[in-house]
Amino acid sequence: MTKDKKIRVMIVDDHQVVRQGFTMFLKAFDDFLLVGEASNGEEAVQRCPEYSPDVILMDMVMPKMTGAEAIAVIREQHPQVQIVALTSFS
Repeated sequence: MTKDKKIRVMIVDDHQVVRQGFTMFLKAFDDFLLVGEASNGEEAVQRCPEYSPDVILMDMVMPKMTGAEAIAVIREQHPQVQIVALTSFS
């Protein structure tokens, strides 16, 4: 990353309060730019081309399409995107 380039982040979680928490966290750092959010894996797959994130923070347990399913599709279609899997389950 160059000094002026921000890391483009997309947050994917079915709980709005979790997305808001990550948004507040990311805003505390100058090197991150929140480019978008999605409330489930299906939405994440649809919005990934539009948002062009560098990194996705992906919840693993969501309705419509799980995080694991969404990761498989996104990695196939957008192999340059890095994905951090998030879960509160062991």
